[in-house]
Amino acid sequence: MHYGVPTIGIPVFADQFVNVARAVKKGYAQKVDLSYSMAENIETAIKEILDNPKYTTRVKELSEIYHDRPVPAAKELVHWVEHVVKTNGAIHLRSPAFMVPWYQKLYLDVILVLLVTVLVFKYVFIFTKKTLFEKRK
Repeated sequence: MHYGVPTIGIPVFADQFVNVARAVKKGYAQKVDLSYSMAENIETAIKEILDNPKYTTRVKELSEIYHDRPVPAAKELVHWVEHVVKTNGAIHLRSPAFMVPWYQKLYLDVILVLLVTVLVFKYVFIFTKKTLFEKRK
């Protein structure tokens, strides 16, 4: 996308599948699955990209949007690195999620509430059942 050229993506592992699917959805790429018949699929994808101008048009639009930044990426990177160094780690920018206790991260508090609720219902049911059967006798 940086250079305004359509892409043929061959995802192999990890986030490549998501990235290629996103590129296909945005209209500037074709996906080719890694398989034994990949040669024919690549040939079809190349012909599709070369014959259909919508891929080139779309990727040029996205490239223009990417390059139309108020601050160049390199300058922005330098700014944020300097900011983090100046503020000793930029603790004020950290997510509050880092302050969540470990038992909440593991949802142990929710599990405990559900477990207590189930046990209370169980004991109420057993108590009610016993009292009803004792009254019948």
